[in-house]
Amino acid sequence: MRGDLGRSLAGFAAVGVYLDVALSWVTDRVATTPTTLRSAAGRRSGYSFPSLFAYFWRMALTSGTAGLRAVSVIGGMMAFVGLAVAVYVVAAPTESRQEGAEGWASLIVVVLLCSGAILVALGVIAEYLGVVLHVAMGRPLYLVVDGPAGRSGL
Repeated sequence: MRGDLGRSLAGFAAVGVYLDVALSWVTDRVATTPTTLRSAAGRRSGYSFPSLFAYFWRMALTSGTAGLRAVSVIGGMMAFVGLAVAVYVVAAPTESRQEGAEGWASLIVVVLLCSGAILVALGVIAEYLGVVLHVAMGRPLYLVVDGPAGRSGL
């Protein structure tokens, strides 16, 4: 990691933001290097399950809004399935004389359409909250650092 980039981000990022998440805000060039891990040799971890879950949760909340967008997509798919079932419910009685449980089709249509609309609305609200969260975390709109070989900018 370039030191000037890390120091600049550390000045912008809020207290609860991991540095690797902050780095993902300004660059998408990632490289890896092989490392040799030490064996635990029977030592217990200093992290409990609740603290590991807290770290995971903070990482999930600060890393982006991809999960929030997935909620909107799932809601849209549920609403689409609801519309397809509604079309089937309207067309099926005219095509054949099948006997079935009365009311189940209209109930499932209402459930699918309403839950789809709720999930899409939650996704939109979550996107707004994601934007507010990024501002509160100190995510910069841009970051000026000295580049390699004297180039300026990122």
